Amino acid sequence: MSDYRYVVFPPGKQPTLDEVASFQKFADRLERRFAFGRCRSSGGLVVACDAERFDALMGMDPAFDDLVTKWRVRGCELVDKLGFVKDASALKPLERATNLSVGPAAFKNTDKIPPAAARSERTQHEKEVSAAEAEGVTRLGAHRLAQRVDTVERAAHWLPYAMLALATVALLATGGYLGWRMTNGERESRADTLERVAADPMTEQLAPTHGARDAQETGEGDQSPSTPGSQSESAGQ
Repeated sequence: MSDYRYVVFPPGKQPTLDEVASFQKFADRLERRFAFGRCRSSGGLVVACDAERFDALMGMDPAFDDLVTKWRVRGCELVDKLGFVKDASALKPLERATNLSVGPAAFKNTDKIPPAAARSERTQHEKEVSAAEAEGVTRLGAHRLAQRVDTVERAAHWLPYAMLALATVALLATGGYLGWRMTNGERESRADTLERVAADPMTEQLAPTHGARDAQETGEGDQSPSTPGSQSESAGQ
């Protein structure tokens, strides 16, 4: 099967400016895989298009189908094999259509022109495709929603365990902090308590108040060691 479709105009005949403009509108849908040239044998204008893109567009867009059909009715041929010479200068569109000869060539391969029933069938097929696409989008949305609900349910299932673990960590941290405060707080050490009680065991309390402790520290600070000179002076007096 040929890789190209050729629309062959009769020698000396050209499409109109409006027809060329209409054809150019399908350039993107043809993926710009087309060219203008001339027939090697007759010298007439030829529009060559990629076969796959051309056939797909003929079956999907009635406007493109009507344009090609109009050319064929006016004497153009649609062939699969041709001696094609690419030549952009071969295209010389007319301002208005001329009376192309309508002979046997105009109706050659007319079996390839899709009838109204075929167009109706394509329209029905397009509707079915659109409905299938809409159904697919709906199912995809429902699937994503179900995934989100499942994620929320899993999070709700593990949330109590996470809160219990967090509470346990907070409790351990609080206990550790309280233990540190009790161990390293501003309290009298055991050695200081023994030394203080041993100095005067009858009057000292085991747990002195802060005032007594401060007074004791102040008294100890005021005492100064006696020197031999001062003792001699006291003895002389």
